[in-house]
Amino acid sequence: MSPTEQIARHEESLMTLHRYDDATAKAIIRAALRFGFTEKIAGDLSGRPDLAAQCAADLRAEGTAVPAR
Repeated sequence: MSPTEQIARHEESLMTLHRYDDATAKAIIRAALRFGFTEKIAGDLSGRPDLAAQCAADLRAEGTAVPAR
């Protein structure tokens, strides 16, 4: 698979995140935040800014660094 195809597949999976149940969406958002995405980007890409904010707050409470907005 070419890099362009990989990016397209990744973008497609992020854009369909809103179709997942809350538990799955939270797990994916938390992974994105740990990977270095900001809360705003994770919220925008997932279409779930409410869950991104909640996940970022949870990670901060656990002592995990989350990139600034």
